[in-house]
Order: sequence, then structure tokens, then C-alpha cells
Amino acid sequence: MSEDDPPTARPRLSARMRVQIVVVAAVLLAVVAGIGGSVGYQAVAVDRDADRYPPPGERVDIGGYRLHLHCLGVVDANPTVVFESAPGAWSLAWRRVQTDIARTTRACAYDRAGYGWSDASPEPRSGRQIVYELNQLLINGGIEGPLVLVGHGAGGLWLRRYARRFPDQVAGLVLVDAVEEEVADLHEAVRAIRLRPIQKLATAARLGILRHLLAGRIPIPALVREDRPAYRAAMMRPLTYQTLDLETALLAEDAAAARTIGPFPDLPLAVVSALHTVAGPGVVPDGYTVRGVNETWERAQMRLTRLAADPVHITTLNSDHEIPLNEPEVVVLAIERLFERIVVAGSGMEATSDREIAK
Repeated sequence: MSEDDPPTARPRLSARMRVQIVVVAAVLLAVVAGIGGSVGYQAVAVDRDADRYPPPGERVDIGGYRLHLHCLGVVDANPTVVFESAPGAWSLAWRRVQTDIARTTRACAYDRAGYGWSDASPEPRSGRQIVYELNQLLINGGIEGPLVLVGHGAGGLWLRRYARRFPDQVAGLVLVDAVEEEVADLHEAVRAIRLRPIQKLATAARLGILRHLLAGRIPIPALVREDRPAYRAAMMRPLTYQTLDLETALLAEDAAAARTIGPFPDLPLAVVSALHTVAGPGVVPDGYTVRGVNETWERAQMRLTRLAADPVHITTLNSDHEIPLNEPEVVVLAIERLFERIVVAGSGMEATSDREIAK
């Protein structure tokens, strides 16, 4: 084209196309503005919840970030009981068990980093790090041994690691439907199905949309009534879901570490098992039946009882995996039986293994 040629005329948009562009642009601007406003509202709401639901215990600094520690009862002749939650749960899950145990000794529940009233941790959510943080929490919180450690689900994997790392502190171990290393993959498959509806809400929580749409419909477990608002508030926080993802991503590593820990021949041990850890087909992974999952899990629970010479084994017929919430009295019974074992061990008397069925 020479300089003398007339310029090419640009095609003109029809009136209809101009209207469509304006409409699309307006919708996009509204979406962006809505998301921005929702994210801003989410930040304000998180701060408001922190004021509305203060921690029932104390927030203990463990080196630049703080973990929430809540102790009930007083120190007496029995060891202090320390509760470790499964991934996705925190101190509120132990409230009923903790209240009962606090009638006879000090009982302490805490929130791992990223849950409940605890800060996020800058470190990976591995079992090694969780054990380190728990130990620092107990030291800085003034909680001395002897300790009875009570762990639910994958919390049992971490507490076995704690008992091996700090044997002088640990007087006994209670594993509540705990993950055994050979069924860690199965456990995660089942748990992923259970949590799938909630995990889909993680992005909505990050954008603040969850708080607008579903705040009143977040599932409430069998918590005591006064704890439910604080639980709902925590389920509105993106950090809860982020922490859950970070912990479960390293569970295979924790299971591999458990294979190297070995048994505890002289440690009083109680194992609490759900006969029906899954209750129906809705949470059964491909390739399994409900019966197959439960039988595989039961064999794993029996392997856990062989970690010690004289274990207490209590099986519940009425609860699925969530025993601390659904049947807290069974966990209380196991801790009481373990205290009896500790007394026998201290007296030099010989104890025998036993299995009870909680009905």
C-alpha cells in the first residue's frame, strides 16, 4: 500500500454487538467487584469471629507462633492426659472426654498449628514437625510428665512417634481407632470421600463466598452445644482447609516412619476400635465393600494391640470412626483401664491382656 492509497475502513460494530460487549463488561466488573467485596468481608468477619469466640485456654508461644492449649482439672496422682486430634479436628472434638477425665486428673487438649485458635506454622505439616511442636507446647505451657497420650486417627501415628522420641515423658498410650501404617492409604481414601463435600468449599471459603451462602449449613458434629458457634466460625476460615490439605499430603511419609518405630514392650497401651469404622457404602473406595473395609481395619487394630505386652483393647459396636464425638464414654473407659495398668506396672504386679466390647 502506497502513501497515496486511502486508509482501509475499519469494520463498524453493529448496535447489537455493542450492547452485548457492554453487558459482558458490566457482568465481569460486577463479578470482580463482588469477589473483591466478598474477600474484604471475609477478612473483617474472621477478625470479628476472633473477638466473638475467644480461646477457652491459653495461646502459648513456641517460637514465633502460638498454639492453643486448654487444660482442665488439677494435677494429682494420675498422669496428665494429653489429647491429639485427627487431621481436620482440634481441641473441641475432645470436650466431652476431657471434661470427664478432668474429674480425676489434669486433661489437656490443644489445637495443632492452623486449626482452632492456633496460628499457622511456617514449617511442613509432617509428623516429625507435629511431634516437635507438641513437645515445645508442653514445655512452654508448663506441662510436665508423666503423660498419658490419647490420639485419634492419624493422631495415633504421631503419638507413637512422640512416645519413641520422648520415652521418659510417656506413662501410657491410648490409640483411638488409630491409623495403622499398613492401612494408611485405605484410611485416606475413605476420609477423602467423607470430606469431599467440605473440601469443595475450600475455594469458596478463601473467596468469602462460603460465609455468604452456606455458613448456617456447615455440618455440625456431635459437639456440646456451646462449642458449635466457634466450630462453625473455624470452618469459615480458609486456613482450616489449607492445613488439612498440608497434613494429609504427608501422611504416607508418616506411615513409612511408623514402620521404623517398633513396639513398646513395657509401655501401658490401650486400643479403642470401631467394629464398623465405616457404616455404609457411601464412603467405600472403589474395589472395596463395606465389609471388606471394616475387616481390613479390624485386622489393623489387632496389629496395634501387639505393640505392647499387656494391652487393653476395647471395641465399640455403636460408633463409626468418630468415636471421641459419638461415644466419648468409651474413650473415658479406655483411659481409666490404662490408669489401672499404670498402677499395676508401678507396683511390679503382672497384668494380663484383655478385650472388652463396649455396648
